[in-house]
Amino acid sequence: MYINSIAHYSPSRVVPNSYFASITDRTEEWLLTRTGIEERRRTEEGEDLHSMLLQAVDNLIPKLPYDKSEIDLIVCGTYTPIDTVATAAHHVQHH
Repeated sequence: MYINSIAHYSPSRVVPNSYFASITDRTEEWLLTRTGIEERRRTEEGEDLHSMLLQAVDNLIPKLPYDKSEIDLIVCGTYTPIDTVATAAHHVQHH
């Protein structure tokens, strides 16, 4: 078993450090030097783990060196599950 392709998806809505600087007594520079984070992403209305996961899968399929019917194993790790019965990997398989 090996990883032969990787894809990702990030929400398009950007939340810059200037937002947090405006609601706290901190500067953008202070936030950056202590966290290393320049900007964050925020989901749009109706966007969740599963919709983002399926978008990443849609980005991945064209990069596969073989047909998707040959996939034997789907692994997905998250600490933000939506469904406690079906896993994110189950949703990918169904998609």
